[in-house]
Order: sequence, then C-alpha cells, then structure tokens
Amino acid sequence: MPNRDFKPLALLVCATCAERASGEEIAFGYGGVQSGASSSYSWQFDYRQDLVKYTAVSAGYVNEGHLPDHHRDGTTLQFWLEAPPWRDFVFAVGAGPYFYFDTQQTETPPYYRDFHGLAGIYTASLTYDVGRHWFLRIDFSAIHAPGNLDTQTLVLGGGYHLDALFDKVGAALADGDADQWRRPINEIGAFGGQSIVNANSSLKSTNFGVEYRRKLATHVQWSAAWISESLGYGARNNGVIAEAWLVTQAFDPRFEIGVGTGALYALQKYVAPQTGQEAARLSGIVSMTVAWRLTQAFNLRAGWSRGFTNDDEDRDIVTLGVGYRWGR
Repeated sequence: MPNRDFKPLALLVCATCAERASGEEIAFGYGGVQSGASSSYSWQFDYRQDLVKYTAVSAGYVNEGHLPDHHRDGTTLQFWLEAPPWRDFVFAVGAGPYFYFDTQQTETPPYYRDFHGLAGIYTASLTYDVGRHWFLRIDFSAIHAPGNLDTQTLVLGGGYHLDALFDKVGAALADGDADQWRRPINEIGAFGGQSIVNANSSLKSTNFGVEYRRKLATHVQWSAAWISESLGYGARNNGVIAEAWLVTQAFDPRFEIGVGTGALYALQKYVAPQTGQEAARLSGIVSMTVAWRLTQAFNLRAGWSRGFTNDDEDRDIVTLGVGYRWGR
C-alpha cells in the first residue's frame, strides 16, 4: 500500500452522523495500516452487541499486517456511543483496550522475538445499511501502544445484522422446546486442526485432542482439554489446557459464542522448533469459540486460541470438532 496520510479520510468519516440499526451484528473489514512513514495491509472482524439506546459493546480481532520488523495483531474490547439515525447512515465512536501480540525481527538467532502488551484503541465507525440485513462500513482506528508502535488503520468492509436470522431460527422452537436446548450442562468433544508458530517462518503443524466443558452458571463455563501437536523435533508434543469462559446464547438457544482465558501446560519436554532449545512448559492462552447445536445432544464447535509465553514460542491454535452434551 502506498504511503498516505489517513487524517483527511478520518475527518470525512467524522463529519457524517448516523446510528446503527439495532441488536447484534458481525462485520469484517480490509484496508491499510500506517505508522510514521511505513504502511502495510490490515484486516479485522468484530461482533457488536447493543446495550441500551445509543450504546453498544464489541469484541474483535485486528491484524496490522507486516510493518517493517513488526508483525502485530491482537484482540479488542470497545465501548461505543452512537449518534441518532440519519437516513440509512450510522455513525459511532468507540474506545477500549487492545491486547496485542507482536513478532519483531532481530539480528540474532532465532531472528525474532515475541512481545505482548496492552494498548488503547479509539475508533470512528460509519455504517450504511444496504437493505434490511446487510450493511457497508468504514472504520478509522488509532492505536496507542506505549513502548511499541503507534498506528492508524483504515478499513472498508461490511457485515450482517444477526437479529432477523436468529429470530427466524428461534421461531421454530416452542417455549418448552427452547428450554430443552439449554438444559445440558456437560459437553465432551473431539477436535482437530492446525497450530501456527508466531515466527518469521510461521511454522505450521497439525493438532488433535479431546475437551470436556461444564456449565457453571448461565454465562460461565469451565473447560479442560488434552491436545497433541507436531511442533518441536522428533515427536508430537502433548499438553493440557484449562480455561474459564464467558459465553452467551442471546440470539438463539442453539447458537453459542464465547471468550476464554487460562493456561496450557506441556506434559513432556518441549523443544522449540525455531531454536532447538527447551521451551517453557507453561503458557498463557486466550481463546474464542463458536458452537452450533445440531440436536439436543450433538453440536459442532470451532475455536481459535493464542498461546503466549516469555520465550518466543507464541502460537495460534485453530480447531474444529464435534461434541456430545448431556446432564441437567
């Protein structure tokens, strides 16, 4: 992307006032990121939920591309204030924390370092509704990261208002049937996918495992999993993961999304594939999950996790699996 100043476009966005539709929505955007004289691509996705009138909260993921010596991405949580509606336009401003992961190039082996930190993100968002369900959106964000790069991102994309979709799905359920969908408190499942080391070479491997999940309260779950990954030298590496989750079934009792955090512990000596050195056995982990209940007993579950350490062995864990639910 050619070097350019985003400020005129940001002012143009801020000059128009509008209000988002309502309820729940999911959006994706692609564009560019700039830091000083350097620029790269950027993309993001987020889920936004209305609170009370003219306020909302969102959780999202931001990828800031490949700026010189920096590959940075992370998760966001923003609180939004919205202006009253104007025609089919929506204007909102948001702010919140940005928990980032930054793979930085170095001049000494293994020629990269994984840094983590907390930044602030501030966003101006302009949305145009295209019909009843779809919308176009432009987002301008400023990220302030003390001790790291300050950046500005400008992305254009679109999304879908989820209210009508889940209302239509939920209408097929009688009140008594809907209650049945919510009752099981235990879930056990098998999954498989791919793990990706956050290094210059982005080393990939397969993974598989099993997970047990238990509902503790309406929006709280706990999970324990065993995972096997073919990272390292000579053999697969096994570990256990324990996480606490915040989940919601606000759209429909058959659809669930959640965010979790916890720890991953390696059950055997782990040799870092990039350096050949023994790595830390304990890693922090943050995760997102989406589940769709096919029947009262079975569901599909997709997940993304970021494992992070202090020894440059951060990795993404992407999984897809099937689960069995039971218990009252």
